Amino acid sequence: MELRNLLKDVDKQTHQPNILHCTKCASEVPEKRCVQRIDVELNTDPDFVERWEGVGVTKVPPEERMKPRKGRKASEAAEIVDPDEIGLCKIAIHDEEVIQRCGKHIFLLFSKQKLQDFIWYNAFSHGPNGTFNRLVRYSQTLLGVQPVLCGGKFDFWVVGQMIPFGARQPSGGHLADHYTFYQGINADTLWGITVLFEQAEMSATILATAQAVHPDLVKKIKNQSALCERVGLGGLNLFNCSGYTAPQHYDKDATPSLCAQFVLQAEKKWSEFAFCALQYGYYFESHENTLWSFDSTLLHGTMLPSENTILRLRGGANSVGTHTTTCECDRRRAKRNERTINNYHLCQCAWAGHENVVV
Repeated sequence: MELRNLLKDVDKQTHQPNILHCTKCASEVPEKRCVQRIDVELNTDPDFVERWEGVGVTKVPPEERMKPRKGRKASEAAEIVDPDEIGLCKIAIHDEEVIQRCGKHIFLLFSKQKLQDFIWYNAFSHGPNGTFNRLVRYSQTLLGVQPVLCGGKFDFWVVGQMIPFGARQPSGGHLADHYTFYQGINADTLWGITVLFEQAEMSATILATAQAVHPDLVKKIKNQSALCERVGLGGLNLFNCSGYTAPQHYDKDATPSLCAQFVLQAEKKWSEFAFCALQYGYYFESHENTLWSFDSTLLHGTMLPSENTILRLRGGANSVGTHTTTCECDRRRAKRNERTINNYHLCQCAWAGHENVVV
């Protein structure tokens, strides 16, 4: 795979950051333009975080809501609420004509006059040889890696699978445990090599596309993941999700996160599988071919679907996408590995009896 050619191809198909609006909509009123600004405010109240962590959020009527994924005793402690109870604002495409006219619809989320995150509808190019079709295929490739397991309150509202790809320190491991690729990832076969290149291309495409609308965020991602094992252009792990839902939670990640929605078959009237960013006070309706960024160290989660939709996941309804990030524990482990490698020759000198060697 030639990443340089890939990046040139992506650049030709994406929004340029120095152009606020394309020429097709420059004369339109703000709400009709393909790039729109939304001001948000971060809620840092620890009581707010404690109150809503682990809670399920849904717009489905009570009688049709999904049931907790645990037994009777656990379900008594589970909580599910409507987004209006939290005061979340809805972000959505209100005029399909915008995408038909301009080929994209981008919301830029500002906090204190600084661009924090973005939501980009119709982010990847369509067509028989377009980027989008390849990403749909890559995101559903069998990776041979065990899915991520969750516990505690998180388990109440989790369905579907999140399959990781990249390098990590084993969960619950000791200091001497290796920081290495997930078990199941290998380059010993043609299939394994093909999977490696596909996932690297997907990661590179997501990063390069985000670069076009939020270059500062991508720079931050690359800098903070620089010491980690690379999959594509940065030391990010990919998490390929299928039919995946999650309650409101936060993660101990080292980098901002990027997410892409590739397949979505669900009830739009209930905003099923929408993305919630509680501490910024909004949720947005997801669509196929959507790319967005968010801070995973803040409360976030899925707009939970109905029980009927969950049952239909086995029969065709689905939500497929990819999440890229770097966990803080993996970044620390990679940093220790780098320090050990850099000090190796100094250790050799010390063991050989040389004096005045500081390791």
